[in-house]
Amino acid sequence: MKQTFILRSDEKQIQPGDDYLCLARHSALAEKLIYRARHKGAKRCFSWHQFSPAWHQQLMFDTALRNSFIDDYYGKHSPLNIIAITGTNGKTSTTCLIQRALEIRGYKAFLMGTIGLRQTSSSPWKHTGLTTPDYADIRASCVFAYKNAMPFMVMEASSHALAQNRLGSLSFLAVGSTAITFDDHLDFHKTNHHYLRSKARLFSFYQSTLKVLDYQNPMLPLLSVPVKTYYPKMLKTLALKTCLQSKNIQLAQELLSGLSLAPPQNLNLWVDASAIKGRFEIFHWKNERTALVDFAHTPEALSHLLKGLQHTHATAIWLVFGCGGDRDRTKRYEMVRIGQSYAHQLIITADNPRHEPFEQIVEDMCSGVGKNKFIIIEERAAAIEYAHQYAPPGSLIIIAGKGHEEVQVIGSRSFNY
Repeated sequence: MKQTFILRSDEKQIQPGDDYLCLARHSALAEKLIYRARHKGAKRCFSWHQFSPAWHQQLMFDTALRNSFIDDYYGKHSPLNIIAITGTNGKTSTTCLIQRALEIRGYKAFLMGTIGLRQTSSSPWKHTGLTTPDYADIRASCVFAYKNAMPFMVMEASSHALAQNRLGSLSFLAVGSTAITFDDHLDFHKTNHHYLRSKARLFSFYQSTLKVLDYQNPMLPLLSVPVKTYYPKMLKTLALKTCLQSKNIQLAQELLSGLSLAPPQNLNLWVDASAIKGRFEIFHWKNERTALVDFAHTPEALSHLLKGLQHTHATAIWLVFGCGGDRDRTKRYEMVRIGQSYAHQLIITADNPRHEPFEQIVEDMCSGVGKNKFIIIEERAAAIEYAHQYAPPGSLIIIAGKGHEEVQVIGSRSFNY
């Protein structure tokens, strides 16, 4: 790398001596953020707008030119071994598995994903707000990892980031994909075809030494590059977490084995050591009841979770869940249908209603079924407390949707719950 300066596009992350790349499109907001970054110690600021201070430089508003500027700032190629994972569900779990496996092999690995940034599998998360940050912040993380003698970086590559070219000119040691399911993020992608093409860019547009997909992945027909394929199978294990992580574990195994970095043979220890908040997270309640918190917030993720739990010895399965506002309304009834197929009691609650009335979300979820068949408690904390108080002894209570998230998005504001 040419230098060890840090260029950031998130003004919240600015440290004294950093440089700041403001991505705000409106000049009033840009000016506010620029002066805030300057107050926090930014040496130089860059934006698309014209401001008079000598420490500000105006750039052209163009994604390719922006990424080229970032490459010129750092030097084009990162010396890190970067492993990137895309897919619909399971990206966070898979990247955490890979990070832990590399640690067991004696390698330090920096992790970047939905929950944030993590230096080791036991260190706290530093939240970023995006699954895949802007290219400037990715390169800043590369500098941090390099300076701290971390030869690997493991990251999640979201469809939004791939569509918006937020990965710049990165090249990868290996890329892989969890299962792809459709009708996800259609508020942004508009069509399933665009969603799939965006995911496929990780394999077809970026350089990588190893590309891994299971043979059922719908991206395969779109790719004209060599890809390592494998046949997913259910792992034979009695451990609940390992069973639920089966597909994620196999993808991690295929990637690491393809890099001659075979993961640990003891799956249970490996999976437990990579456990993260809000992903298959288990709590033991009184009266032999078990609560399981998971990020499952799509029909496919919820179905996978409930299928893996249907053969437990629980006396009853209770499901606490909701659907997000300002998102694809066609998924809502499907979530309820899946819940009815496996759970004995459904409690419908809020899950980031955003600008949409909770009542409208419930109407869509209960369409053709009737609200009288379910317990409806809008306040999420109260819904969880209801399950805690009234679920029968020996039952399994699944709290699905928000996972690690600790806030409720109502309108444009976030509230702790």
